[in-house]
Amino acid sequence: MAVTDPLTIPDKAGRAIVETGAMLACPLLGTAGFIRFCRDRGLDINRERLIRVERLGLFAPIFRVRTPKKTTAPFRIPPSKGNNWFTKKWAYDTTGIPQIHHVPAHTDRTREGYYSIFQIDHLHLVLTELSPQIPLDSYLDKGAGQPIDWQKHGDRWMEYAETCLAQLRDHQYRCAVALLCQHISNRYFPQTQTDMRNIQVRRGHSSDSWIVIDDHDWDWEKEARNWVPRRTEQLYALTPEKLRHAYRSLAVEQARCDPIEHWYQLTQFISIHERRKLKGDALRAETMRAGAQMLRLLSFDLYGENCRTPTKSLPAPSIMYLSWPPVRTCATTSNLSPIVSVSTRNPGSP
Repeated sequence: MAVTDPLTIPDKAGRAIVETGAMLACPLLGTAGFIRFCRDRGLDINRERLIRVERLGLFAPIFRVRTPKKTTAPFRIPPSKGNNWFTKKWAYDTTGIPQIHHVPAHTDRTREGYYSIFQIDHLHLVLTELSPQIPLDSYLDKGAGQPIDWQKHGDRWMEYAETCLAQLRDHQYRCAVALLCQHISNRYFPQTQTDMRNIQVRRGHSSDSWIVIDDHDWDWEKEARNWVPRRTEQLYALTPEKLRHAYRSLAVEQARCDPIEHWYQLTQFISIHERRKLKGDALRAETMRAGAQMLRLLSFDLYGENCRTPTKSLPAPSIMYLSWPPVRTCATTSNLSPIVSVSTRNPGSP
């Protein structure tokens, strides 16, 4: 499934995500929240290791903020005039490859990184490559008469680690897929949060010591009506081939990690609330499936292309689309996630 020109990272993609407010339907997570999110999905990660792989140039947040020297109002997102921390140098983009930004110590609490949930596939790749398994029974079976050359073994593992570092450090593709998914999440993410009867649209307000995500005035219906996919196409230099490749590769990786992939034709009808109780790889697959579905919806909006489903665990070719006016509130589970219903139809139907 190789392509000659795969997806790459636009310049200052992280800043663009923040300044366009592309984190209202699917907010970025602070460091502690992202670590918790990843551990719930089976990744062996803590703050020290997360910062270490960033220092090695292998993985990074979407952006980072630092504590201003003087007392100031929090960074409100979407930014308003006079309150854009990027222009004040209190926030900086961290998506560039090769990496040029400052990486703080893992003990430094004066800075905070913010991550996208769609980066989990990239982080899983990095951790897997750097976490080889060693069968200790092979050493025990050698017997006392065959001394082990630990120096030789250590040199071999160091050579392997340096090879991984060289290959992963310049890897843009999976990072670019995650950034693209985050960039289009305001438009498409709610459509992935469905039990095939209702969808969930996040509404509300969240904050921490540095930022405030304020979406009280954000309306998903208006977002969908005013959506201009060509802007995303231009920013990421998309082509039908690039987008098709991104969709298919993410869908295949999702199916590969999903232990209940063959049951998806049934589990898709289970409520989102119940599916969030999944554990480990099954829960990670839910996140990756959402990303793949969003890429597929974008492909249809841009090119009228209903990407062929490479696995059983993605919806059949009849994609969920909105017939306007489609949305009515039918229930509310919390102040952050009211349930709204949508109509569905085959995109080829009149």
